[in-house]
Amino acid sequence: AAGMSWAVEHLDRPITLDELAAQSTMSRRSYLRQFAKATGTTPIKWLIEQRIQASLSLLESSSLSIEQIAARVGFESPVTYRHH
Repeated sequence: AAGMSWAVEHLDRPITLDELAAQSTMSRRSYLRQFAKATGTTPIKWLIEQRIQASLSLLESSSLSIEQIAARVGFESPVTYRHH
């Protein structure tokens, strides 16, 4: 849960699996296992979903451009954002 909370607060930048594991004070392997058990998905899929949800909120509540929203939620480019 600590890794997940930390990730949501840092969506604007690239986040690695190693960082998520470190935030949860677990090894990478233990984190993957525990994360899948708790959520039924992988950390990367979960992270993409969090980015998408954050972007939808910004689309509805701001006048930011797609490019600005993509950057704010951590997608590398508008093309990557549109892909999801």
